[in-house]
Amino acid sequence: MLISLREVIGYKMHVRDGEAGNVTDFLFDQQDWTVRYVVDKTAKLFGKEVLLSTYAIIKSDWRDQSVTLDLSQEQIKKSPKIRLKDILQPNQSRFEQEGLLSEHYGWMGYWGGLSMQGTGTGAGSRASSGVVPLMGTTETKQEKRKRSITQDEDFKQAALQSAEKTFGFEISSSNGDLGQVEDFIVDENDWTIRFMVIDTKNNMNHKKVLVAPEAIDWVSWTQK
Repeated sequence: MLISLREVIGYKMHVRDGEAGNVTDFLFDQQDWTVRYVVDKTAKLFGKEVLLSTYAIIKSDWRDQSVTLDLSQEQIKKSPKIRLKDILQPNQSRFEQEGLLSEHYGWMGYWGGLSMQGTGTGAGSRASSGVVPLMGTTETKQEKRKRSITQDEDFKQAALQSAEKTFGFEISSSNGDLGQVEDFIVDENDWTIRFMVIDTKNNMNHKKVLVAPEAIDWVSWTQK
């Protein structure tokens, strides 16, 4: 099923034994354009920013405006305190922060290698939960899915990007300005971004168009 990320932002997050805040953002890998985390950065419920693997999501419900995750409130409460600012840095700090999450929940690191498989209390350990590990593909398939896109010098290595911060990025075509990024359409089966929704503004009678990430030739995260 294809879903709109912009539409899901604001949805309630349900876990096995209650609520876990609201969706405020999604983080995607800018090498293979796959959404890795659902984010609640309000810190209202647990007193800290919450990052949860999209592979822990059981379902999204547009009628109820909610997403349900195969986790418990206690597991989230005991998760390490993570700074979203550090996660979004294209350096070793990001891997250290994600490593803490992987160790706590028992998730595999999609960025290569296995995490330490927790202590039996990890939310995503195979023994205690049906959560699919983050590394759902082989290294060969991951390499094939990486787009050959020219990027800022600092972002040539693996990095995560905020979907919410990417909305509004200017889009140029080979013969002029096209419009702005309005939304991402994602395949809920594997959380890959299938299309960008481009608002053409005053071009093309102000219609919206869908463009696949494969069409991107160059992107500057700093210049937006």
